[in-house]
Amino acid sequence: MQIQLAIFMAMIVFVAQASFRDASPGGDGSAVFPLADGTGLRVDVLRPDLMRIRRGKGGMWMESGMNRYGFLKTDYPRTSFEKTDTGVKTARAELRIDRENGTLSFVTPKRTVNVWPAISGKGFDLRFNLSDKERVYGLGDSSRTNIMRRGMVYDFWIRNWKNGSPPIYFPVPNLISHEGWGVFVNTTWRHTWDVGKSRKDVVAVTAGEGDVDFYLFTADGYRGLIDIFTELTGRPVLLPIWGYGLTFVNNDSVNDWALLNNARRFRDYGIPCDTLGLEPRWMKPHFDFTTNKNWDRSRFYFPFYDPQGGHTWIGSLARIGFKLSLWLTTRYDFTRYEEQRLAALARASGRTPDLPNGIPENWMCGLGDLTNSTPPHGSVVDIAKGKIPEGHAPWFEHLKKFVDQGVRCFKLDTTGGPPKLGKWANGMSEEEAHNLYPILYARQMAEGFESRTGLRLMSYTASGYAGLQKYAASWAGDTGGGHDALVSMLNLAFSGHSNQSCDMLFPLSEGFHFGFIQPWSQHNSWDCYYEPWFMREELIPTFTAYDQLRYRLIPYVYSTAFCASRTGWPIMRPLCMVYPDDPSFDSIMDQYMFGDSLLVSAFVNKIKLPDGVWFDWWTGARVEGGREIPFKPTDEKGGTLFVKAGAIIPTWPVKQHLEKGWNETVTFDVWPERDGSFELYEDDGETPAYKDGRYATTLVSCTNSMDAVTFTVNPRKGSFKSPQGVPGMWGGIYRGNGMPPTRDFSAAFHMGKKPTRVMLDGKPIAGKWDEARRVFEVPLGACGPVRKTIMLWR
Repeated sequence: MQIQLAIFMAMIVFVAQASFRDASPGGDGSAVFPLADGTGLRVDVLRPDLMRIRRGKGGMWMESGMNRYGFLKTDYPRTSFEKTDTGVKTARAELRIDRENGTLSFVTPKRTVNVWPAISGKGFDLRFNLSDKERVYGLGDSSRTNIMRRGMVYDFWIRNWKNGSPPIYFPVPNLISHEGWGVFVNTTWRHTWDVGKSRKDVVAVTAGEGDVDFYLFTADGYRGLIDIFTELTGRPVLLPIWGYGLTFVNNDSVNDWALLNNARRFRDYGIPCDTLGLEPRWMKPHFDFTTNKNWDRSRFYFPFYDPQGGHTWIGSLARIGFKLSLWLTTRYDFTRYEEQRLAALARASGRTPDLPNGIPENWMCGLGDLTNSTPPHGSVVDIAKGKIPEGHAPWFEHLKKFVDQGVRCFKLDTTGGPPKLGKWANGMSEEEAHNLYPILYARQMAEGFESRTGLRLMSYTASGYAGLQKYAASWAGDTGGGHDALVSMLNLAFSGHSNQSCDMLFPLSEGFHFGFIQPWSQHNSWDCYYEPWFMREELIPTFTAYDQLRYRLIPYVYSTAFCASRTGWPIMRPLCMVYPDDPSFDSIMDQYMFGDSLLVSAFVNKIKLPDGVWFDWWTGARVEGGREIPFKPTDEKGGTLFVKAGAIIPTWPVKQHLEKGWNETVTFDVWPERDGSFELYEDDGETPAYKDGRYATTLVSCTNSMDAVTFTVNPRKGSFKSPQGVPGMWGGIYRGNGMPPTRDFSAAFHMGKKPTRVMLDGKPIAGKWDEARRVFEVPLGACGPVRKTIMLWR
């Protein structure tokens, strides 16, 4: 809340229509350069490797909706820089300005980027030069035909399928280069990116309306560039741990009894699953866009005298480990509440709010008008009975009654694109508010749920824009789970979005392979009957095996997701991201790295192994990289899965559902041919306490010598507590999971042959050799505050 307050305190006075004037003084971090044509250039030096550049008239500097509503970081520490008459210079970059014609040169350690930032009528025309062999990536899910973006034009306007044109679900106006620089164009207006198509040496970004406003940054590689970009636009949220399990979306026609039967069947078949989703017919009227929605009580019964608690069908789901997800859609104007939040913060800081015409300063609730930016805990807003007009209370208010009944997840279906409202409450036009809409929606959902429950929200959406990664997961929309969905996910990785999924391709082993080995997994029935037990009998074990593999890998996925939440480095990575020195990987759109150590292929009969040593996950076979390998899918295996030499992968025993962010037992699978390390992450699994540093990490490492392998478990760092006192789904106490004193660890060494001698902390120990798998397993016992070391002699 303090961070949000700091952001919003910097917000500025509303100006009619689409203009938000930046009333904040430039200060020591800014430099202004008058240009010969009477315009000015303002440079804000945010970091030694990050600058914001704006061009304006009459000394006025404008803000986009991204700034006004606090989606972009502003509270950077002061950066030292040198200002001259012709530019600014930091320890990492230099911006040179030609004050006669307004052109710029961004000088980075690898190259100089020439920039032409022009005001064009009511809009802008930005141009950046490209070198002959420069490769550029990003732009989110703006096209699914390539990953290396050069040579095409991209329309930045969220839309579904239209007249045969493919969807644009999740555009992100960022581009990063293999030559060590990146750009983020700070606009929500509809605009286009011509990336070397009209002129192969120029990126042209043009809009009919909007201001010249963009960020330039530089780093040594993609990891550094994505780190800078996600620090600016927001780090990916860490989902509750069960969000990384399986979500099954039921047929739209189910009722409470059919839903409970599906839940029971998952458990009886031993198919792990955490979340059961309901599609639009859970509500009445069907597809209700308003805040008057309620259960279709002819299909989902609750006792009128006691509609929440363990005695309800939602309580029955919870008792066997299921969380309930509800489908939502909306035509709500989220900008009204955003302006009211700014007004509340202005009052708190002693300023007079400046609201658009027609927006009251205080939002309305059942307890009267409030100046709070969030409602008091436990307040009730009776929208359904008409006490509050539609659109005059925060969107999340009407969802509290469902959350109080135990709903834990929401599917935010905006695949059709944001609503067309004409003029928005904050004065924005359709062309400006359209792309902003999904992130307003996602944030109000996430913050409303966390305020109400003290827990992280699992929500997912198809539509997005820069910054959505901070609040929600995504799925690839109404496009199935095939190759195109895969390409969209790989492109979003270059735009800092990590928590991605798609509808699982069913019933094919290739679909199971891809669907279960991605950041989070969703299987969607929609209008079909895609329950796993209704597929061909011989495929049920395949689906189950892939699902169980996913649940074994949960500590690997969760630890990697935490890394993404700190650095922006995604869980799922295109090969061209991981191996930037090989241009041939630009065309590989059917393989990806899953975390640091797993190489996955999908929907392809030939794979290209990067250089190095790899191991086949399925067979254990050792394979030299730098070559192509054929593959033919079978009913049992839908794709290849290779492990990088030196990998350390933590696994858990298979669980039917997930509740906490740690487990009593952990096995580290180790491929010790190369040195390697892994940092295991643990927390309570559901609360946002991790944002405040309440979590624990354990570094494990493996090193090689001529005749021995050394495996070390270092002392655990950090701590977390059981979140006692957090309101539960029925007003009780949330049964949180605090940090245990120790966990039982073991290590499984994929060695090829049995070691001749083994010692644990200098004492001989007997391990277990599995001849069929060529794996030697050693128990380490209770691990926590003390270092433990295994040595194995070949």
